[in-house]
Amino acid sequence: MKMKTENRNQFIRTGGVFSGLFLMLHIGFYWIFKWEQTLQVMNPTDKAIMLTLNLVGILFLIYTTGVSFLLTKQLSETITGRSILLFIASFYLLRIVSEFFLFGFVVPKSIIAVLLCLIPAVCYGLAAFLKPTKYVAI
Repeated sequence: MKMKTENRNQFIRTGGVFSGLFLMLHIGFYWIFKWEQTLQVMNPTDKAIMLTLNLVGILFLIYTTGVSFLLTKQLSETITGRSILLFIASFYLLRIVSEFFLFGFVVPKSIIAVLLCLIPAVCYGLAAFLKPTKYVAI
């Protein structure tokens, strides 16, 4: 299926908006979930792993948000860019799968989480898979 390049770029930018929103959420995890208190029950190694993985997630979301807006054209027009788009889409799909197997699906909270992750997954996936239309100047 073919799609106008500008539509593909809009999908990438929409994914970037959601990545930016998830970035802000992850930055706030420490305070939202009161990790200063709640992580005290963990041994020091597990606590360090948890905090490090959140920092890595923040770094990934900074990257994802940035490339979505700064390298939109390259993401949609190159093989390397499309592979990055698929990787980002896979990140969000993995989060959806985690909702069922690790978090325990709870209505309505899980439905909201799945929908919020499905939007960028679809946006990045469509931008990666759909080929641009070629225009002929008349």
